[in-house]
Amino acid sequence: MKTFQIKGSLREETGKKNSKKLRQSDFVPCVMSSSGEKNIHFYIHKNIFLKLVFTSEVFLIKLDLEGQQYDAV
Repeated sequence: MKTFQIKGSLREETGKKNSKKLRQSDFVPCVMSSSGEKNIHFYIHKNIFLKLVFTSEVFLIKLDLEGQQYDAV
């Protein structure tokens, strides 16, 4: 499995209005959830996702959110 590193930023505000503003600025609002853990709201520029979505490969994502490291599939 290949590894892909992504740097993102934590979202201070959530909700429909804030998500719409992020999308208009070419960012993708995201939520990472895990069983028994608190949801993490963050955003990443849309060009980064193009490399992940339009491929047949599976990646292990190394996510860096303002210094905090997370792994995701």
